[in-house]
Amino acid sequence: MSDASHRAKTNAALPPERSTEFMLTDTILEEREVNAELANGKTEKKTKYYGMATFKASFDRQGGAHIFQYVIQCRNITVDAVELEQGIDRAQSAAIHHVTYQRIPATASMVGLYFKVTDLICGHVYQFRIRADNGGYGKGIPEGIYSDFTDEVTMPAEPVADEEDEHESL
Repeated sequence: MSDASHRAKTNAALPPERSTEFMLTDTILEEREVNAELANGKTEKKTKYYGMATFKASFDRQGGAHIFQYVIQCRNITVDAVELEQGIDRAQSAAIHHVTYQRIPATASMVGLYFKVTDLICGHVYQFRIRADNGGYGKGIPEGIYSDFTDEVTMPAEPVADEEDEHESL
């Protein structure tokens, strides 16, 4: 049996086409208990908040070799605006990061896929897009074609502590 890169080369495979569907399904405020180090060297439990976004995506064509991964590009518009104002080169930007999901098994459905992106900064504005890479990626086949960016999405804000809660903790 030939491997995916051999099939990709001999069958003139192309990168997978862009997704036929990529849509935001929800934004969620995620709460986690973390250990915070205090100035005196001790630690205490603190609540940390993050944003989470969930998506639904579908793809029609693989490009001639099985898709082995999906990549969601996350663009933090809030950070991007600050970096642009400061003249930071986009190649050095902290505003864009990628989340990769392996497709297991390689024959799994390409329709009605659900993804979640976690650890997003509360209150920040983001855009997202997705691509699929097939078995020939990096072996003569370029990466897949990204979808268009989503509309801008604002992550939920951290909850504001009530005055009662603040007095109780004192």
